Amino acid sequence: MQLNDLLRICLLAVVSQYPDCIVEIDPTLPTLPCTWEEDCSPERALQLLQIHAPDLLEASTHLVIDEEQPASAIYLVDQFGERPALHLYCGDCLRTKQRKHGLHERRLVLVREEVCS
Repeated sequence: MQLNDLLRICLLAVVSQYPDCIVEIDPTLPTLPCTWEEDCSPERALQLLQIHAPDLLEASTHLVIDEEQPASAIYLVDQFGERPALHLYCGDCLRTKQRKHGLHERRLVLVREEVCS
């Protein structure tokens, strides 16, 4: 899947096609006013960018999703050069990232902590 559009539109496309995808935002993104260290869902990334960097959502981007690659990406065409601004882990790549980083297990623990509190 490839798409050239605004960041908002690209993230909405990811939300609709890959809702279980994990989004990792490059923390060195120059237009991001806060430090971003957590991976999140595409929907959550959209919400956080709306709060912390709404202008960034109107930036021209190039979305490339290839489930056979280790990670897919969204590139900010005019601002971040050829380095991905957002890394996307979808399909088989998502399962590999979850196993490698223990993401699945951590999420289960957090849910239990919220229930017990």
